[in-house]
Amino acid sequence: MNAQRDILAEALVTSLATRADLLSVKNDVDRLDAKLDAKFDKLQWILGIVIALAIANFAKQFF
Repeated sequence: MNAQRDILAEALVTSLATRADLLSVKNDVDRLDAKLDAKFDKLQWILGIVIALAIANFAKQFF
């Protein structure tokens, strides 16, 4: 019974996340979020340019 309790106690201690682990994951997520925001900003600009060119081409053909 003592051996089983020791094994379970060790498993709990080694498998739980510490505050430092959680902060590390939070920092990683924040860094990825910043990268995604930058990529979406670029994508919005590119999409806006493509739409503007399509409208200009349409206007050129019919007006």
